[in-house]
Amino acid sequence: MIKIEIEIVTGFLGSGKTRFINTWIQNTAVVGEKILVLQWEEGETAIDESSKEGHTVLLKTLDSSKPLSYESILYMLTLHTPHRVIVEYNGTKKLEELWVILEDKKISRMLGTPTIFHITQAFTFEIFMMNMRSMLEEAIYHSDLIIINNMGRMASSGVENIQKIIRQINDRAILLKVPDISQLENIICEEKVIGNKILKKCRVFLKQVIRRK
Repeated sequence: MIKIEIEIVTGFLGSGKTRFINTWIQNTAVVGEKILVLQWEEGETAIDESSKEGHTVLLKTLDSSKPLSYESILYMLTLHTPHRVIVEYNGTKKLEELWVILEDKKISRMLGTPTIFHITQAFTFEIFMMNMRSMLEEAIYHSDLIIINNMGRMASSGVENIQKIIRQINDRAILLKVPDISQLENIICEEKVIGNKILKKCRVFLKQVIRRK
């Protein structure tokens, strides 16, 4: 069975999660791919639901005042049968809320191993580290890719300190330093963190064939 890809985007409100998701979809989606975005925290930027490149983006907003619901997530996965799920995670919630759901037998059979992204603002990093340390450390520890946004607003010594703290928590993740959020797309492309689109097209095609049977 070919499993549904799942990507989890963590970070506090205003860090640039939605901007990252839009950029990520734009640069990784392939023709025919159906992407389900579960947004558990709404910021100022909207998810781009357009299908300019022949893919489909389905946006489902989750109530941030309520716990994640196993039933609703299972229902959406079954109803929409996406090729990929992107979760915009609530920055004030512990990741273990999501782990409990993903480890359920029914859901774990449907989903692949999560890829986790953490987005942080350089100029608010130390404030969150002082006030919400456990949540920030948990998100950083589990991440595969960490993006420090708007580092151009800080002195180089401040950026180096942030990088040092992050590396003490997680020394295996890819770490991208973005001088200004407007440069996010260029840096993601330049650093070659995007997977092979040809392989992804093959996976999408195989999933479509299997579902027709």
